[in-house]
Amino acid sequence: MNPTEYAVLVWKSPEDPNGHHLGSPCEEFNVQTLEEAIGIYKFCVNVFAKELHHYYQTDTHGWESSSNCLMSWREGEEE
Repeated sequence: MNPTEYAVLVWKSPEDPNGHHLGSPCEEFNVQTLEEAIGIYKFCVNVFAKELHHYYQTDTHGWESSSNCLMSWREGEEE
């Protein structure tokens, strides 16, 4: 299985009750296209936080690719 290029990470609640540390995501959606990733990102509502990442080295580094966070949102922020 080839590594995916985009991931949407979702937290339903933070690991730290004060909200300073998110911890591991509750859900992760891995897809190949930006359009799919944006659709999933927009569909994720009633969550504590969400991020959309682009893994830009999948061709050369596979699953160990570095990523850029393209979009992020936390409870209390305007979307």
